[in-house]
Amino acid sequence: MNNFRVMASRVTRVTHIPSQASRNIYLHKGPRLSGLKKDPLEVFTTSDGHKYDNDVHQNVKYIQDFLSDKFHIGNELALQVITHKSFANGIKPYNEKLSAMGSKILNLHLAKLVIEQPSKSSSVNELAINNKNLDVLGQPMSRELAGRLSLGVFAKLNKLNSVMFWNSYSTQGLNFEASGEMKVSAQMVYAMIGAVHFTHGKKVAEEFINEKIFPEVETITRDVVEADVKQAQEAT
Repeated sequence: MNNFRVMASRVTRVTHIPSQASRNIYLHKGPRLSGLKKDPLEVFTTSDGHKYDNDVHQNVKYIQDFLSDKFHIGNELALQVITHKSFANGIKPYNEKLSAMGSKILNLHLAKLVIEQPSKSSSVNELAINNKNLDVLGQPMSRELAGRLSLGVFAKLNKLNSVMFWNSYSTQGLNFEASGEMKVSAQMVYAMIGAVHFTHGKKVAEEFINEKIFPEVETITRDVVEADVKQAQEAT
């Protein structure tokens, strides 16, 4: 009889489940505050109101319109092109590797383009090899041609950076360059070239650069270089 009482007591202790107190979790909205969990809806929303999980077609519209049917890439890849690693603590696919690929392709192809252009100098080009003007590679124009400033301005003029998922801790009162927008915009252009290469291959990526990037970027870069020269002359 005592054995039954001991067994019953053990069963009672095992099956007894203490009540758990419920708790409320506060999800913070607004400026970042240490120790407070941020509302996920706000984490995935840019400062200008674009939502990452919104209609993907709308988010990538500017990129896809610029690419046209000839250079079209998938919407998920296009979304990655416009997403910087600073957005949402990098938990969404971001464009860093695509940007690295596109930067190398662009720099190499633009170098090939500029050395094949006829020299404007009336003197004999002593550094020319097989009619390639290698001396131009060290000039300001060729150095800036694939630079962040030229590509950042290019992105802004073509509204390619109208929707970008990135995070800047302070954009109020800062200009295009100081806010970081120029750098992120340029990286997005590199990534777009990388995505075209990834989707269509090297030949089509070079056609994309020739048709959609180089003509306007060359004009922008020339203006940038001339402005730098003028500023330097005024400073002396």
